[in-house]
Amino acid sequence: MNRNSEASERARAYFRRPGFRRMLSLMWQKYESLERVGGQAIVERATAEECEAINLFFGWDYKPGETIRVSLKRFEEELKDSAFPFRLKELHFLLEGTPLQTKSEKRMLQNTEWCRLFTSVRGEYGTELSVFVSEWLQRLEEGFGQGCRTLKELFMTNPAEAETALRHAVRALDILFTGNCNFSVGGISLRTIRLPVLAAMASGDSHALDWKQPAGRLLFYALRERQSDDHVPVDMDNFETDGNETITSLASSYGLSSDKTVPSEVDTLAMREIYRSAGISDDDLSSLVYVYIPQPDKLPEPNVWTLRQVEAMKEFPGCSALYIVENPSVFSTLLDITEQWLQKEAGSGSLLSSAPPALLCTSGPASAAALRWIQRSLGHSGETCPIYYSGDFDVQGLTMGITLAHRFPDHFVPWRFDTTLYRSIIANHPGPSFEPAALSNLNKLYIPWDEQLASEMTSYKVKLFQESFVSLLAQDWLQACSILRGVKLIT
Repeated sequence: MNRNSEASERARAYFRRPGFRRMLSLMWQKYESLERVGGQAIVERATAEECEAINLFFGWDYKPGETIRVSLKRFEEELKDSAFPFRLKELHFLLEGTPLQTKSEKRMLQNTEWCRLFTSVRGEYGTELSVFVSEWLQRLEEGFGQGCRTLKELFMTNPAEAETALRHAVRALDILFTGNCNFSVGGISLRTIRLPVLAAMASGDSHALDWKQPAGRLLFYALRERQSDDHVPVDMDNFETDGNETITSLASSYGLSSDKTVPSEVDTLAMREIYRSAGISDDDLSSLVYVYIPQPDKLPEPNVWTLRQVEAMKEFPGCSALYIVENPSVFSTLLDITEQWLQKEAGSGSLLSSAPPALLCTSGPASAAALRWIQRSLGHSGETCPIYYSGDFDVQGLTMGITLAHRFPDHFVPWRFDTTLYRSIIANHPGPSFEPAALSNLNKLYIPWDEQLASEMTSYKVKLFQESFVSLLAQDWLQACSILRGVKLIT
């Protein structure tokens, strides 16, 4: 059972307790009538059982007989920050087995044009579609397959475009899973296919399956549902934001537009792996990682590796620690300082350890190349190899740290990336103010290594960039190198 399935089972067991029954039923009704997550579920004359369940979940202290008012937005926020990473609609499906739909959605699903859309798409293939694609289409038609939100929103504004997007996605799935791909050259048939090539075969447009295109999102949702153990209608709502958030992690090769964001639990590499599980090769050249590993008698020169090179490497060096910075300017400054320090300490290179630290630069959100390099390096560096990460004190930098902490929980260590550092530097080096939308997003972040950091930054309302404390990072980095070189660091 994977992590998603375990969370689903925990949620079912927890929220099927009788004390939640009336509150949840009122929430479903409120959502259907308001057609959004809003308003309140009012539990009048609450029973002892209801008070116990609701109080424990929210940390409240209601008494039997009192009226409990539960904000749907507050409930969804608490739910997201709990051990149950679901939204209200997803919880409804887990508990009830049916999608939670608004009144207008119910009317739309009864619309003959909606049904005709699926009849038309199926008519092109007859009985040739794979079992998975047929079942995915059926779930979409019933309103709860992954990708349904994307399709419904497009159908409500432009039914013709919705049909075109669905046709292209189904055609791509047909090519992948029914052996209708005739891509071969000189008798050589490729085992995988690049996404733009698949898009051209499915639609004639090599960009039709980019993430920013509806067909591209429908394809991805279908592949993601295929990989999951159950069919919870997640629909990746976090991917479709109001346009105010920044891109946190996604390879540009997938055509992610600037008004989309990726939740922390889905990083660049994880998304690529979903495509690869279906035989879709990605752009493994544009994804880069910058790495410097100290070597005896050699001045600092970083290696720049593509994802393709990282995955093809047969040997990886064992490292004592990985030091990761977000910004190229900081990375280069550390190399400049290291170069001068090595020249100053010339003659001690023979004392360099066989397992020196490595310095990495992600140049923004961690690319697939960076994540794969870290993953492979840890496999050769041992279970105790720490990952020291330092980023900008802004939403993107924090989100990137959260992604690394989530992917490498046993190795992640914040590097000058906590409330203490922020508070000590911000008075003398205040950065630009947070935009209102960014400040709101900051307030929603849960930072596992420092639960006070987000509220502290929200209070000051200003960003802090790595360049403002690069001297402290350099001090830590040289200290790590000096220990390995057997040279006492002189500061």
